[in-house]
Amino acid sequence: MADRREEVERLGATIIVTVPESPEKAAKVASQLKTPFPIWATETDSPHQAYGLDRAWLGMVQRSGTAIIADGTVRYLHVATNPDKSIDLDEVIDNLKRITR
Repeated sequence: MADRREEVERLGATIIVTVPESPEKAAKVASQLKTPFPIWATETDSPHQAYGLDRAWLGMVQRSGTAIIADGTVRYLHVATNPDKSIDLDEVIDNLKRITR
């Protein structure tokens, strides 16, 4: 994803990673992932909950996903139980192109 960051930003979007954990745990995750993106972390009122990225399988698995929000409206939402399937960057970029036209 980092290798296509400039392409996403040229379309007027900002990539933000959200973590339903404390800021301290989020900082640890960011360090482990070596993410160049800002991290939004909060234990309450998580963006995960706001966009239906709740826990699955008896609360043992945190769903993840991708959202495009423009002018306060969700324009694209993809939810995945498998973190490896949480983002399809080609699909995100196609949707950004459609939204920004």
